[in-house]
Amino acid sequence: MTSPILALKGVNVTFGGLRALDDVHLEVFPGQVVGLIGPNGAGKTTLFNVMSGFVTPESGSIAWEGELIQFPKPDQLIKRGIARTLQGVGLFSDLTCVENVMVALTHKSRTGMLSAMFGTFDRDEAKLRIRAMEALEFCGAAELAKSKPSDLAFPLLKRVSLARALVTEPKLLLLDEPAGGLGAEDLRWLVEIIKSLSCAVLLVEHHMDVVMAVSEKIYVLDFGQVIASGAPEQVRQDPGVIAAYLGAAA
Repeated sequence: MTSPILALKGVNVTFGGLRALDDVHLEVFPGQVVGLIGPNGAGKTTLFNVMSGFVTPESGSIAWEGELIQFPKPDQLIKRGIARTLQGVGLFSDLTCVENVMVALTHKSRTGMLSAMFGTFDRDEAKLRIRAMEALEFCGAAELAKSKPSDLAFPLLKRVSLARALVTEPKLLLLDEPAGGLGAEDLRWLVEIIKSLSCAVLLVEHHMDVVMAVSEKIYVLDFGQVIASGAPEQVRQDPGVIAAYLGAAA
């Protein structure tokens, strides 16, 4: 296997005297799907926020594609090849779905969404719209292109949100509880689409069937510490993991 595309070592985060992350380590290899699980309050979202630039750790290191770097800022993610979805979809209510997806591409184009809003249109923006439509189609949401987010059910908004992340062609996709609010049919769609991706994926998820179905490796956080890591079946049978989720009696 090649070197990790992302490697975190010794990450520590404290909020008001509470240690949210304690000496956390994590690796994701190119093309690998990695699950990050743990009880509520274990530190999963904090770790995602560290990788996304919303939280700066007191200590620790991050390596991207084998090179030690500064922890990124949110506006640097796309340029580094990192995309993230949110627990809430975070779409702009005044834009159509295709325009929401196009927004993610404006960092790489001279053309912004203002031209679309004011009725002007040029060749560059036409290319962005084509790419946005391709991403929507890949996520099974092409027919939603002209719809506004306020007109759509939550599972459909999840598809648009995923299209917005994938349109940037990330090397690493961070999925924050992608199964939340989805029914059985949409869960099957989610599993299949994650399996079809060529980029590396790191997902935080409480829906264990999804995690076990797509992950090649799983990290388990509890009280800010990695208490287990390994293949899904190995993690499923780990006594520490069972205790963290079900209690020591179980």
